[in-house]
Amino acid sequence: MRFAPVVAIALLAACGSEQDSTSSSLTRAEGACGTFETHVIGVYNPGGSGTVVIERKGNYALVVSAHEATTWTISAEPGATIDHIYAVGYHRQTVVAPSGVEVVSESHDDGTADANGYAYPNDDTRHLLELVSARVHHDPTSFHGCYDAAHWTIGADMMASSECGQQYDAVLDCNPGNNGSSCGGSGSGSGSGSGSGIY
Repeated sequence: MRFAPVVAIALLAACGSEQDSTSSSLTRAEGACGTFETHVIGVYNPGGSGTVVIERKGNYALVVSAHEATTWTISAEPGATIDHIYAVGYHRQTVVAPSGVEVVSESHDDGTADANGYAYPNDDTRHLLELVSARVHHDPTSFHGCYDAAHWTIGADMMASSECGQQYDAVLDCNPGNNGSSCGGSGSGSGSGSGSGIY
């Protein structure tokens, strides 16, 4: 069993001022968050299917999470490379991904890990972000959530768009080499995440 540091609890506090989806402070230039980013999308019920398009150039782990059973279709624009997709939810999550992308799915239905958070900040989302850190071995760079949005685009500036009426957004860890401090905050989390890593 491998243990990965989890800084999500402190990051939730450190990033509290960056949860307004209309704020330009949520944007980051391509490459500003290092050479690898992890983006998390959480939805309670996207209606059975969801799509995510990444337009931002770089290398990514993408995490998609829903409470309800969902089939996610993931794509990337030229210059965006998705290395890993982690799908997790209470009910079974299925992923249709570009060729060559490593996909891991977990759910309560499968008897494995489950987590789902769509609002920010709250305990369900904190649990999801802790699980992401442990499974992906990279702290989440951003979180985007909604109760029922099914179609998501992560733009070149990191801003996420969807058809959500009330979308929650946060930049969580965009300060490479600063050991988890983010959002201009001074959070420094401690603790451990349990479970074997998937990547």
